[in-house]
Amino acid sequence: MVMQNPTETAFLADDVELRTTLLIAEYYAQSLRPPNGDPIIANFSSAMVQVMQNPDARAFEGGLIQERPEKITPSYRANLALRAFIAWYIQMDPVNPEIPETVEDWLPDIEATVFHAGPRQDQYKEIMTTFNTESNVTAREIIKVLVPYAYRGRFDGPVDILDVGCSLNLGNKRLKKLDRFPFDYIEYGTTLTPDKKKVPRLNVYPDLTSILNYAAKQPTINNIVGVDKSRPNDRRWWPIAGSLYPSERKDALLAQRFNQLMNLGRVAGVNFVHGDFLDMNNGKLPGKHGQKKFDIVSLITMEYQHSAEEEQQIILENALRFLKPNGLIVVQDFANINPQNPLKLDFPDSWFNEPFLYKAMIFDPLEPEKGFQLFIQWINGRCSKGLADASSLIMQKLHILHPDLRTAV
Repeated sequence: MVMQNPTETAFLADDVELRTTLLIAEYYAQSLRPPNGDPIIANFSSAMVQVMQNPDARAFEGGLIQERPEKITPSYRANLALRAFIAWYIQMDPVNPEIPETVEDWLPDIEATVFHAGPRQDQYKEIMTTFNTESNVTAREIIKVLVPYAYRGRFDGPVDILDVGCSLNLGNKRLKKLDRFPFDYIEYGTTLTPDKKKVPRLNVYPDLTSILNYAAKQPTINNIVGVDKSRPNDRRWWPIAGSLYPSERKDALLAQRFNQLMNLGRVAGVNFVHGDFLDMNNGKLPGKHGQKKFDIVSLITMEYQHSAEEEQQIILENALRFLKPNGLIVVQDFANINPQNPLKLDFPDSWFNEPFLYKAMIFDPLEPEKGFQLFIQWINGRCSKGLADASSLIMQKLHILHPDLRTAV
């Protein structure tokens, strides 16, 4: 079982100038089509394009690209840069960070970071060359409820989950408290034909939407153990910076709920283990959880950070070591199942060129020959709108076309 980035793509080239050019192209693309439609990200990206027309700015960014040990995609690097700036504002004012909104507001801050040595530039360099993003987008965690519900005949009861890359564990705490976002709708259909030339009409599927909203409220989880190589109290400004888009911070209700989660203490059934999952090749967790095995090992929006194929292989092999005999691996990420080899996942160099790229996929060790299987697709990383068709595992497992299931729910 192998997960890979397409090694032939240009972002993996050794040519730093080429990779810098591709990064500028990514900023330009995000200025036109920003993540989550966020206008603040569009303006940040426009400002970055303007600044990087300066040869000194290109050389500065090229130096950071060259200094980072592993190669990362332009989308990931652009996201990392945005979070680096937001982290600075959060450190200045953790309660009400003053994040620029317009291109004119962004330009002087970007120029000050790029062209002037000092603490701000030093932190930016450190983040861009050594940090990985940490997010606590709690809506993404709902997949940990939907999978055991869909596989309810497989498990004896509420499941035990090992969540790899849990950051502050906020999503896991929210799941255990049954505080869960509803789905706006689930569409029934396919985004693309196999030749990727046609986009068929999509129809909202109310039965599936209502069933998943019902499933999201069920107590399908027994215990969750989150593992992360960063401790929850280390540089808290960094995972906070990676958890909300700039415009989301201006949503008073959303910001309030996030702050409530940040202040949430211990939640029964949710535990944290500090450690690097890459090193856990003996199938043992540090501390009291030691030999514990799990029904589900979840890898949510973390595999894209590991561009080295060998690291991805190690992570998945380690995940298998922690599974119970009938356990499942759940990967949810900006990825595609390789059409020639379903044992591989491909990570496109841009997250926003394909509709419904953010996907939940299952690897079932009882059916290894099937490789990764699509469970459900999401419109974006916020998971409020989903997409499924007859080939999706969620449709097969819920038997959504069976009238008895409609009547029962």
